[in-house]
Amino acid sequence: MIAKIYRLHFTGGVHFGEGTLESSARTFRADTLFSALCLEALKAGKLGDLVKLAESGKLLFSDALPFDSQSLYVPKPLDRPELPKGQEQDVSKRKKFKKLEYVPVGMLGDYMKGKLDPEKVRTVFGMSSAYEKVSIRTDGDDPRPYRVGAFRFDDEGGCGLYVIALAENNEIMSLSDSLFGALSWSGIGGKRSSGFGRFTVEADDPAKACPDLARHVRAPGNCASGKRLMLMSTALPDDESLDGALAGANYLLEKRSGFTAPEEGTESLKKKDLYVFRAGSCFAAPFEGTIRDVSKGTPHPVYRYAKAMFWEM
Repeated sequence: MIAKIYRLHFTGGVHFGEGTLESSARTFRADTLFSALCLEALKAGKLGDLVKLAESGKLLFSDALPFDSQSLYVPKPLDRPELPKGQEQDVSKRKKFKKLEYVPVGMLGDYMKGKLDPEKVRTVFGMSSAYEKVSIRTDGDDPRPYRVGAFRFDDEGGCGLYVIALAENNEIMSLSDSLFGALSWSGIGGKRSSGFGRFTVEADDPAKACPDLARHVRAPGNCASGKRLMLMSTALPDDESLDGALAGANYLLEKRSGFTAPEEGTESLKKKDLYVFRAGSCFAAPFEGTIRDVSKGTPHPVYRYAKAMFWEM
């Protein structure tokens, strides 16, 4: 598989759904990315191609993960680190490890050996804020103010988000390139009509930009036997593979829900909820993952991306 890193440099604030309009997450999941890419593919007449490639595992995406001017960050593994001899009962250090959400790529080995100093790991990548907006009513009622939560990345620290793409060949990766280029103009996340979520995209070859990442990121079919595997994307095995995936796993589940993008003359409709394994979950064996139809009352399928990409430990 060919790998590529897409660094997203956001030109303003972002609004990634976190359950309320007044707050925003600082990252987004692979399913959010895939839904946004589907909209761009639909405009280009490539939706069928994108869905088939993803379903077959020929094109895979990670969650969006943070970076700064010094490093790319990966999810903190849910496998517990082995603290050095004499520190096994160091409650203070375990609490500091527990608070970490992401670990720099170059420090992951030290983290798993319990040698990482948590105080040296960046945990702040920007600042949350809220903007006052006014809703203009069409029913004659007075305008109503409301607040929109936003997150703004630290420009001085060179912070943003990156996504890893794995493609079977250069032609498929070219499709990914074109969709990311189109998405940079449309933006990703909520409140895009207000200018949120737009970015410039910088594509890198992992072998040159981050060799450690290139050595460890794997599609499910390329994982070595006997290695521990960490998810780099929110994912869910199919029903037949679920029991096997759970054997020896350390994982967290996350509920994915939301609404469809409104089409002309229609309202947004709620999608079916789906529980998936969170990125950072660790497994003894790989699984492919799925793409589920989570439509609920829509005349067409609504795809929820839950394909797996792994970090080979």
